[in-house]
Amino acid sequence: MKSKIREGDVLVVHTLNRFGRNAKAIKEEWQEIRKEGADIVVRDMPILDRRNDEKIPGVSELISNLALELLSWMAEEEIRKSREAQREGIEIAKVKGKYKRVGK
Repeated sequence: MKSKIREGDVLVVHTLNRFGRNAKAIKEEWQEIRKEGADIVVRDMPILDRRNDEKIPGVSELISNLALELLSWMAEEEIRKSREAQREGIEIAKVKGKYKRVGK
C-alpha cells in the first residue's frame, strides 16, 4: 500500500496500532507516509486527523505530534498487555491440560 501513496492522498486507518507493533515503528511509518505528502486519519483518535494542519499552521501540527507521541506509546502498551494476557492464558491452559499448539 505504501508504494501507491501519492501527495494529496488521505490514508484512513481504524486504529493507530495498524502502523506498527511498538511506538518507534508507529512513528516511523507515520513519518514516511507524511513525507510522501499524504494526510492521515485515525478513526478512533480524531486529534490525529492531519487534514486540518493548514487551518492553524504550526499549532495543529504541534498538537498532532504531541498526541502521536503519547498515543503511539499507549498503542505499544496495549499490544504488550495483550501479549502478556495471551501468555498467561496459555500457561493456565497448559496447567489444566487444555493447551494445544496450533500450526506447528
